[in-house]
Amino acid sequence: MPQILEHFYCLNFKLFEPKIIQTILLSSIFSLHFFIFGVFFSYPHYSIFLGENKEKINFFYLF
Repeated sequence: MPQILEHFYCLNFKLFEPKIIQTILLSSIFSLHFFIFGVFFSYPHYSIFLGENKEKINFFYLF
């Protein structure tokens, strides 16, 4: 039992290394940026300004 706990604590300690935290932060920032860009910039703009080209722009922003 103590060996399993020791292994678990080692894994936890490795998770808190600076590089791993940095990569997690970067990935979350990028995903948030793309999510916000997709939701707040594509939906209001294409519905108001583009009219007929809605579907093309919607497809473009989603991918």
